[in-house]
Amino acid sequence: MRALFATLALAACTSKEPVDEPVARWETLPLAERLGDEGMAVWPADTQVFNWLNAVWGYGLLSVHQASGEARFLDYGASWMTDAKARFEGADPMTFSASDEMAASGVASIVSDRAGLDLSPILNEADAYVDTRAGRLSNGAIAHWGEGNTFQTDQVWVDSLFMIGMYWLAEFDRTGDTTHLDALATQLDLFSDLCRDPSSELYRHAYDDSDAVNIPADAIYWARGNSWVLVAASELLSRVEKDGPTWTNAQPAFASQAAAVAALQAEDGLWTTVLNDPHPGDGLNYTETSASALIVSALARGVDEGALDAATFNPVIDRGVVGLVARLRDDGDKLVVEGTSIGTNPGDYDNYVDTPAMDGFVLGVGAVMRTLAEVDGRPRVE
Repeated sequence: MRALFATLALAACTSKEPVDEPVARWETLPLAERLGDEGMAVWPADTQVFNWLNAVWGYGLLSVHQASGEARFLDYGASWMTDAKARFEGADPMTFSASDEMAASGVASIVSDRAGLDLSPILNEADAYVDTRAGRLSNGAIAHWGEGNTFQTDQVWVDSLFMIGMYWLAEFDRTGDTTHLDALATQLDLFSDLCRDPSSELYRHAYDDSDAVNIPADAIYWARGNSWVLVAASELLSRVEKDGPTWTNAQPAFASQAAAVAALQAEDGLWTTVLNDPHPGDGLNYTETSASALIVSALARGVDEGALDAATFNPVIDRGVVGLVARLRDDGDKLVVEGTSIGTNPGDYDNYVDTPAMDGFVLGVGAVMRTLAEVDGRPRVE
């Protein structure tokens, strides 16, 4: 069945149709729904923890809800967040001490908005963490680690642009308060000042303020880190006025990074875990599923919002969808998403390529599900 999925995707991407026929479009929502249904059975709502891995899974599920209108996907999110809400109440409420820990707050915001639930204990704690306990570097960028942890509070990781940024975007959608968009736009600029390499238009994973150095020190660009940045920027651009000040500032940087990433697409349509592959002969730099899914999602959003040129990027997006569908192994009773790297700390080249990839990992399932739901209905390149 895996080969069948890949063959179908390739045929969809390359088939020729008469000019008077309707435009061919991707039909990937059924796959996303199947991933969602099977995932909800494997990971019941009352077992979900509040962290970044499950946040990506939650965003995927809510993307399927938005695309399909099927209530069961939102109902799962409502059950998860209702159960989570209790942990933020009482005499010893849950608190955040890192951006990874608060990542699922964005899921809570979306669920609160769509399901009409009062999840204010979660949302209030997210605001309190960002406003008062998250560390700030000397330029004002939000540190990855905040008060109450034993790790360094003087580092930024590009992960935070997604973990916190998606919360701000969801809160704007829920409340209409544009200060959330302004906050993300500001942090994109500050993180770019610290982590963006002007020579490549790509991002290093982290910056250490105490030592004034990037991590990694060498020109090594982690794929999922760059995908976090692309998603945050594309989602921001989808919510601001075209040619307004935020668009005018953020769109060129987004387009430059998108072009640099697109140029590094692998033959299978995906991206290697280290984008620029400094040691191509060693065979260690594997194509990674979650980063690839998030990159495809961001590029598609960029094209659809007019931030990227369709003629240039739609072929890249289509090759990416083909590659993602080929990463789905049909075991009969379950679709298995293959090849997702586990949690990854900043480090050198060996650190990234030595990070193992897993099949059926909740992060990869969520990322692929989100992308398949979002590209459904888009025109395919002939």
